[in-house]
Amino acid sequence: MFEQEMEVKKKGPRVKKERFINSDEYSPEVLLELSKLYSESFRDIKEGEILQGTIVGVNADNVVIDVGFKSDGTISKTEFNATEEIKIGEKVDIVIESVEDEDGNLVLSKKRADFLKIWGRVMDAFENEKVIPGKILKRIKGGMVVELLI
Repeated sequence: MFEQEMEVKKKGPRVKKERFINSDEYSPEVLLELSKLYSESFRDIKEGEILQGTIVGVNADNVVIDVGFKSDGTISKTEFNATEEIKIGEKVDIVIESVEDEDGNLVLSKKRADFLKIWGRVMDAFENEKVIPGKILKRIKGGMVVELLI
């Protein structure tokens, strides 16, 4: 086995020794397994895809969501219902709107995920000729505005 120690200078006269491990310490099978586990820890995400993320932080205006990508994304608190309690560790469905904005951040949307889930139910009901209960909110020129009760 081969170990290499390297001196790394920090601020001031202190010196820290770091140990680097050579790949000879692991068998090819173990290296392959470690590589596989590392690769699986990152998702290949696509824009417009509905994913389940985990709330990892909350600040004054935003909720920070981990989706298993290289960086976390944020969602405005306004996208959550006023009655929803936002808890760290809670799972939420989100849509990837953009992998990177102008600041390099992951752009996520909870409202769009909720809409797409409901739209999927509507399309399923249409294809299977099912009736969806709803509440008429108002009459408009082209028909009615309806709140779906699904």
